[in-house]
Amino acid sequence: MASWSALQTDLGDIILRRLQHHADRVRFGAVCRQWRSCARQNAPPPQFPWLALPDRTFYSLPDSAFQPLPLHLERHRQLPHAQSSCGEWLVFERMDGAYTLVNPFSMSTTMVLPRLPTEPSHAIGDPPPFMKKLVVCSPNLVAAVVGAGWPHRLALCRPGAASWVVVAHDQLNSLHDMIWHRGKLYALHDNQCRLLCISVGEDRDTGEPNVSRVDILAEGSIWELIEPPSPLLYLLESDGALLMVRRGDPNSDMQNPFVGGDSVHYG
Repeated sequence: MASWSALQTDLGDIILRRLQHHADRVRFGAVCRQWRSCARQNAPPPQFPWLALPDRTFYSLPDSAFQPLPLHLERHRQLPHAQSSCGEWLVFERMDGAYTLVNPFSMSTTMVLPRLPTEPSHAIGDPPPFMKKLVVCSPNLVAAVVGAGWPHRLALCRPGAASWVVVAHDQLNSLHDMIWHRGKLYALHDNQCRLLCISVGEDRDTGEPNVSRVDILAEGSIWELIEPPSPLLYLLESDGALLMVRRGDPNSDMQNPFVGGDSVHYG
């Protein structure tokens, strides 16, 4: 074999089948482009995900280990808490307010997003806009829940575009969580316990993304009968199914039979 990059596919398959630890499979794919392609073609065994932490480290659940990430971007700051990662992307805010998304395992793979929009009535001293949720739907579409002095709204953009498109829709105010699932956006309404299905299209004149349809899939829930709408509701995908998960609050004074968490399956 002339070089490591010339590893035959069948040998790569045999090696990958013997790598049960997620970190080892990641290191295998990081060797070179050919090995990364081989790793992507081989479905990994079921694994716990790594948790992305704001200090540029990952936490591995199975072995309770911290994995440092040697990544530093000049004139950037990593977003705190839940906004610091989005699927395979780490999210960094530039000093000018724009955003850079970086794939930590392929450092040359980046995505640039514009700074968040401000309301026309935004005045000096008002809180700046912030990103509550970011979803990379495809290489050509990014969605975000943004807010600052107004109810959390849906914003759409194309990577590399000069600005976001803030969606003016009565049903898309006060959004709490959002996920891209089977070609559509799904969102939770913060105040009305609604699960929304959002179809995204394209403006024929400008080519900008827009919302072509909003459907209410569920309104209210068994949890609403127990206590007021909770901020501890999340949308996630598990084995191809869309789930709405409620995380129990152990500090709540209310007697709740769902303390510890529960989920509802939406297909």
